[in-house]
Amino acid sequence: MDRLIGERIDACLDDLEKCKAPANVEELVAALMPLLEFMTCERYVFDVILYYSGAAAVKKIGQISMTFERHGRLLSAWLGEESFRDDVSAPLLAEGIQAFSVQAMALKFCALHQDESMENRLISYFRAWLTPVTAVRCP
Repeated sequence: MDRLIGERIDACLDDLEKCKAPANVEELVAALMPLLEFMTCERYVFDVILYYSGAAAVKKIGQISMTFERHGRLLSAWLGEESFRDDVSAPLLAEGIQAFSVQAMALKFCALHQDESMENRLISYFRAWLTPVTAVRCP
């Protein structure tokens, strides 16, 4: 399953690599949705992805784990080019996007969180994470 699911993720990443870098949060979420929709097409698929992503401390590095690395490099390249926050490194921003994506995907399967779509949840998360921080001065 690691190999089969990993191949599908790689195909989604092939498509993402052909896209230009998103200029804002909404474009970023729209670009990522086909990948995330595949990753959540079935609860079993999501569970296998989570297990083999490296989050479960699996000793063997398989294809799914490698797709997370590839995805992170793609996100880092996109974030280094556009108008997202620049007070932290692009790789750290990419890790945050991956973490928020996993959270949004997990909540898709939670009966208590069916009131908001995965897309809207991601827009909220990514706005909070990627919007440049402006200095607030106290009087």
